[in-house]
Amino acid sequence: MKKLLQFGNTIFFTMTVLWLYFAFRYAFEFVSIDLVNLNPITAGIMVVATIIIFLVFSFKNLVFSGLKKLYSLIIAHKAWTLVLLTVVQLFILLTSGGLARSDTTILYQLTTDPNFAKESIYISNYPNNFLFLIYLKIIYKISPENLVFNLSLLNIVFVNSSLILSYQLVKEYFKEKIANIYFVLYICLFALQPQFIYTYTDLITLFFIVLLFVVLSFLVKNWKKMKAFYMASLGLGLIIGVCYNLRPPTVIYIIALFAVLISVKRSSVFSIKKIAMVSLIAFSMFYISNKSLSILLEKQDFVLYKDNYSRSLLYYVDLGLTYGGNYHHEIPQEIVAATSDDLNDLVKKDIQKRLDNYTPSSFIGHLYYKYYWITGEGMFGWNQERVLSEETRLQMPWIQGIINTGFAQKVRSIVYATGENFKIQGILFQMIWIVAVIGILVYSFTFKSSPYHVALWLQITLFGGFLFLMIFEGGRTRYLIQFLPAIILLSSLGWEQILAFVQRATQSNRIKNTE
Repeated sequence: MKKLLQFGNTIFFTMTVLWLYFAFRYAFEFVSIDLVNLNPITAGIMVVATIIIFLVFSFKNLVFSGLKKLYSLIIAHKAWTLVLLTVVQLFILLTSGGLARSDTTILYQLTTDPNFAKESIYISNYPNNFLFLIYLKIIYKISPENLVFNLSLLNIVFVNSSLILSYQLVKEYFKEKIANIYFVLYICLFALQPQFIYTYTDLITLFFIVLLFVVLSFLVKNWKKMKAFYMASLGLGLIIGVCYNLRPPTVIYIIALFAVLISVKRSSVFSIKKIAMVSLIAFSMFYISNKSLSILLEKQDFVLYKDNYSRSLLYYVDLGLTYGGNYHHEIPQEIVAATSDDLNDLVKKDIQKRLDNYTPSSFIGHLYYKYYWITGEGMFGWNQERVLSEETRLQMPWIQGIINTGFAQKVRSIVYATGENFKIQGILFQMIWIVAVIGILVYSFTFKSSPYHVALWLQITLFGGFLFLMIFEGGRTRYLIQFLPAIILLSSLGWEQILAFVQRATQSNRIKNTE
């Protein structure tokens, strides 16, 4: 088993090396500077960047000292950091909030337009979004005029609550130093990004994934207290059900957990009998919640639902075999329009056709290209999908005095991927993405056991997530948001190793200099 784990870690390390390469490659492709026809903005960015690089190298001791002090300041004042973070997020919302295109717009129409809801087959195609639609309907009933704004506010709550809860868990099960790195990396990598104004399922899923960790932690702590044990097991099943109905790939966390439980040595406390008991209770609750939602979907009358129009698992395999992994336009129209009676037969034929059309080299190219788009972009699909623009900004009368100002427009030119100054934001977060991946690379290289094998669990989860996205629909980093807790923790473990090495080297140099 030890050799199998070592082999698995070697594969993960290799994948991370490729991941880091793609992060750098995306950075260079994103910048794509035309030196012959420089526009004033790009020229300005280059001049400023050159000056910054010069100053960093000229005053590197001062720069590193300043960064260290800033890091210490953030760590020492986490509450105030969270307050400042929230202020920045609200500022972005007030100046740049909007109704995103694609699925988000359709779900908005389903929520607000009863006639559209009775005619559209969207939920029939994607019944997994029914739970999210219920959530939208509840928020809409509370405040019909401010739906998108309120959803963005709730996304801020989800992002920041996920940070607080996951930080506390990391602090509890790992060194405080690792928890501090996790706190800062979470903010820099994700919380400061404008993803919260994209009102789709990603951020609420992230929150429930963190809740899953909380319940698992509670379960471990109360393993011998039967009442708490049963309650935690029921809660676990319910949360898994919610996660599955928001983002089905989240079940990979549970599959990975079972893989760890099977592969590692358990103490007598965590007996097979009690693990089986937890599994039975949780699965029963998962089944009940899923079945209840299915019955509700069939019985409700506020949105059109025909159960024979649902996209099958094979459909997403077929979609995953398009060259980019998410090219819906490459799926034949007869498959798009097919009912479940004919769908799988048609999909099987199309899958076989695609596989026959691939040569060994072109199939490797397909996997290479797909993995590039799964891992390359540090803004989680923000640049690739470009779902927000000036035309999609919020239209409520009370916010127009803010959102229509020239200053707000300047902010949106940075926030929106369609904005003329977007590269400022894109380059910044791509650099942070590279930093995060370097941490994961170092973690995988220096892999060692962690309390309750948490690191191994999250490593297997992340590997399973990549595998899922390579087989099924993929091709964008936004799908990694559901795996962010794993990404950030593994990176934090790696950076703890890096900082410890730097500290040892610094101390060694000081000793030599004093001799």
